[in-house]
Amino acid sequence: MTISPDGLYQYGGAPVGGSLWASPWSKVIFVDGVNGKTGNSGERPDDAFSTIALATAKAKTGDVIYIRPLDYAIGRGVERYSEDVSITMTNTGLNYAGTTTFPLVQPSNISIIGCAHKTNAQYAVRWKPATATALTNTSPNLHVENIGFFAEDLLAISLLSNGSTDTQRGMDGTSFYN
Repeated sequence: MTISPDGLYQYGGAPVGGSLWASPWSKVIFVDGVNGKTGNSGERPDDAFSTIALATAKAKTGDVIYIRPLDYAIGRGVERYSEDVSITMTNTGLNYAGTTTFPLVQPSNISIIGCAHKTNAQYAVRWKPATATALTNTSPNLHVENIGFFAEDLLAISLLSNGSTDTQRGMDGTSFYN
């Protein structure tokens, strides 16, 4: 099987060397709705958080969150993460030049990636709102990949941007891939 430049096997499969491909400057955070626990660190698949909300609360600029898909259940189909998550940016002070003219925000440039199911790539991560909105984002450059959002009677995604100040920049640079 061919090995891709990013270290993954062609057509999926285990990463070469057992590690995931992410920026060396990123922290990788894991979510496992089956085996994860609230008190875990989220830093390894076998020490994953149980919810997406815990992972996004821990994430800082540039971090990557990997979410394990839930299993298929007879009578219900593909199980879904059911939670309302808000990613809210805050001003962290100095920018790279060392002045406060253009302050950095936390978190930004976060990636939330749904992993493919171990036996069928079509059974990827599914996410629905618990009470209001599955994902509300005011942080710039959010990247969401391989996640199916289900709203039924609620709002699945809210990207907030008021257009006049820098307090809500959820639409800036945000990308969704599926």
